[in-house]
Amino acid sequence: MSDFLATVAYFTRIVDSGDYYVVEYFDKKYVVRKRSIERDVMNILKDVSCYYVHAFLRVLSIKMRIDANEIIKNVRC
Repeated sequence: MSDFLATVAYFTRIVDSGDYYVVEYFDKKYVVRKRSIERDVMNILKDVSCYYVHAFLRVLSIKMRIDANEIIKNVRC
């Protein structure tokens, strides 16, 4: 596991709350609605350092079972 992925995985907590996920990244909490995952994840990425964006999306794709490839196409870093 890469250092980036390990660091992001350590500081990311995801809780499935039925219709939405609660994503805790470092000291911030975000709500990701299952009906609008891509849009909500893009809003979170505004707060994630470009240095960690790919690792963060990888962690989300594993824990939330989303297609990070579709989201990464829209990310500009």
